[in-house]
Amino acid sequence: MSFALESVLPFHTATASTLLTSLLSVSPRTFGSTLEGLAVITVMLVTTCLMSLVIVLCWHRSVFLAICFVVFFGIIEALYFSDSLNKFLEGAWVHIALALIFVVIMYVSHFGTLKKHEFDFQNKVSVDWLLSLSPSLDIVRVCGIGLIHTELVSGIPSIFSHLCQESQQSHLW
Repeated sequence: MSFALESVLPFHTATASTLLTSLLSVSPRTFGSTLEGLAVITVMLVTTCLMSLVIVLCWHRSVFLAICFVVFFGIIEALYFSDSLNKFLEGAWVHIALALIFVVIMYVSHFGTLKKHEFDFQNKVSVDWLLSLSPSLDIVRVCGIGLIHTELVSGIPSIFSHLCQESQQSHLW
């Protein structure tokens, strides 16, 4: 049991000293101190939760030891977290609002990528259909290589058939 606690303590000591340095070295009226304290305490809370998983899953220690670890460090971190939340209105809300805007942008981008992949998967073109279509389009074959990047595992994206129908030259082999 002492091995588990001794190997965990350096991680929390380093994060606790970083938190104390960021909270105490800057005056309470400065703009950045609230965000730094909130960021560090959030990292400490996540680290505590992950270390409890490491204690149980990797070190094969008892669940009781992991619960004791979470309770001991969780009480300390809850005190710091409540102090950071008290300073939230002093300026940290601006950074949280910007972070939420970036989260929304990333979610919309991810949603668009999923829809694009779903469309490509549902509307993929077979090679046989493309080869049967090529004589009727009067495509002139040009030497070279044409590359179209796609995430499809099999098939040809529908945009390539559109390119073949609209273009008079193609790089087909």
